[in-house]
Amino acid sequence: MKHAKITLLSLIIASVLSQVAIAQVQTEKLAENLYLLGGGSTMVVSVGPDGAFLVDDQVGSVSDQILKTIKVLTDQPLKFVINTHLHKDHVGGNENMANAGAIVVAHENVRTRMSKEQALDNWPLGDTTVPAYPEAALPIVTFTESMKFHFNGEAINVIKMPNAHTDGDSIVHFPVSNVIHVGDAISTKYPYLDLASGGTLKGSIELAAKVLSLMDSETRIVSGHSPIIGKSEVQAFHDMLTNVQDRIGKLIDEGKSQAEVLATNPLAKFDERWGNAFVSTKLFTRTVYTDMTN
Repeated sequence: MKHAKITLLSLIIASVLSQVAIAQVQTEKLAENLYLLGGGSTMVVSVGPDGAFLVDDQVGSVSDQILKTIKVLTDQPLKFVINTHLHKDHVGGNENMANAGAIVVAHENVRTRMSKEQALDNWPLGDTTVPAYPEAALPIVTFTESMKFHFNGEAINVIKMPNAHTDGDSIVHFPVSNVIHVGDAISTKYPYLDLASGGTLKGSIELAAKVLSLMDSETRIVSGHSPIIGKSEVQAFHDMLTNVQDRIGKLIDEGKSQAEVLATNPLAKFDERWGNAFVSTKLFTRTVYTDMTN
């Protein structure tokens, strides 16, 4: 499928994202100063005497509701927004949050990719092109390895992960609250590996292992589009990816073409647990094959 800068598909995607980010942002208390904000891609906000610290900001159409919800939780201003990666449903509110006074922070690769037109070749809804973001929407503070924020009584760690969902994946670790926001890099279903944005299966396995090393039995994982999960679910995700790598890798070593691999349905045993409508078994198989043969 040819790319188009503003295609009907692009408009449909934007509309879907706007509708998913429903008007009433839902809240759930995770710890003394930490709240989950739901209603679209899941966010986390730390509130307290130092202000508000937000992880991801959904799409621009829901920014007002996010800001209103934060004002209910604290009378202090929004100081920081952390982008876990570059996708629109996580960075689409950047410009609005910056206009509200927040400092937007992300990995260097997030700013680099947001600054340019991005072609999504294996987007689950079809190939599309995302235009470059305006300067006002770009993160103004970037890092390469990690950052630490001493904020609201907690040393919050923002850590660059291996290239998994994208090449700009970061996790945000709240050690006192024992919560980790992993963006879209860990899922309870087959994950979307954005190969065009530097995502890899190998990096996804490594990322899951790194997150496991930071967890204990009480740690809660906040993922962009999954329910809150714990260590057993992250371990299951890691093990599934490792098995997928082994299964498809074996077929590649046997000289099988992508069509031949798809015909064997090597992921059939995982479908009941990991299959989903967004990232189909066929798409995930094709993506893994493409990643492992390039």
